[in-house]
Amino acid sequence: MTSADRPPSAARRAWGAAGQASALLVLGAFAFVAVYGEAMTRIAPDRPDAPRLLLLFLADIPLGIAVLALFALRRRAPVLFPAIGVALSALSAFGTPAALAFVVSVAARRRPREIALVSILLVCAATVDLLVRPDGGSRSLWEPVIGMVVLATMLVLIGLLIGSRRQLRAARAEQAASAALQHAAELESARAQERTRIAREMHDVLAHRLSLVTIHAGGLEYRDDLTLEQARETAGVIRENSHRAVDELRDVLGVLRDDTDDDGSSPRPQPTLRDIAALVEEGRAVGTPVRLAAPPDAVIASVPEAVGRHIYRIVQEILTNARRHAPGAAVSVQIRVDGGSQSIRLSASNLTTAEVPSGASGFGLAGMAERIRLAGGTFDAGHRDGLFVVDAVLPWTS
Repeated sequence: MTSADRPPSAARRAWGAAGQASALLVLGAFAFVAVYGEAMTRIAPDRPDAPRLLLLFLADIPLGIAVLALFALRRRAPVLFPAIGVALSALSAFGTPAALAFVVSVAARRRPREIALVSILLVCAATVDLLVRPDGGSRSLWEPVIGMVVLATMLVLIGLLIGSRRQLRAARAEQAASAALQHAAELESARAQERTRIAREMHDVLAHRLSLVTIHAGGLEYRDDLTLEQARETAGVIRENSHRAVDELRDVLGVLRDDTDDDGSSPRPQPTLRDIAALVEEGRAVGTPVRLAAPPDAVIASVPEAVGRHIYRIVQEILTNARRHAPGAAVSVQIRVDGGSQSIRLSASNLTTAEVPSGASGFGLAGMAERIRLAGGTFDAGHRDGLFVVDAVLPWTS
């Protein structure tokens, strides 16, 4: 918003009001002198209407001051005070400039009925003024009245122009405020999306590792037939997966926060489709039978990293859910690349008739569905004929 569009401050308004009052005082004094200066010197004391003219002369300035006071207070009654002020100007040459300013002020409000009322009052007041002023009745009224109509029209046009500028300034100020609110909303939305993204990545990374830690820790707690070597091996798996969980969490936060680690080195690359085999071996190592059908290594290497990372995270979540809700059940994972439609399809299933527990968070499925949706693909998951089936399709250019 430019300086011209900003609403005036209180100091500027006070300075402007003082300037208007000073200008109206000067113009009123000139009008008073112009009307009564020469006329009063030519009026004989024995003239029959001399007392009336003397009364008008004495009342002119007080009435003019009253008109100026009403002009200063016009915002308290934008129609009533201008109407009274214009009517009083019929008997006050000193208040005539303020009456003309009243017309501009009312016209700036851009309300036809108010403009018509004040304009008619101005023409009537001018007619009365011509009749009662010195030597006014001896002249024709048509020309002065027509001139006043033309003057009133010009004043109305000036007021409409001022009102248009005010309305435009208010519209720009409102538009700027709306833009600021919209910008703030967009920033908040971006923050919320970033928080959601971080939560999704953290869930994908930690859920897999922590499920491995939980399974092995449970074995140490409840199995008393483990040899010392087996216990050490299990503890080693817990330690290794704990370290991996911390490392992967740091990698995720580092990627989301910046392009480099705290020490200035580049972060370790995120897993892609090439790491699926290692992920499946981890699942088999903790007792989850996994059957994987994947394209040849040459095809896997050609899959874009972003698409491969999505596939990896989905398989990771599938194995995590299988260990959590159907421990020991076989899992089948099939990955196919469709060169015709330029897409990659993931199908997975595991043998289970159990429903997801009511206490489960459901973040896993929701995270998978959201990840695929944002990548421009389709996602479907549910129980079918005793199997829990996940079917996802990702475009090649995801």
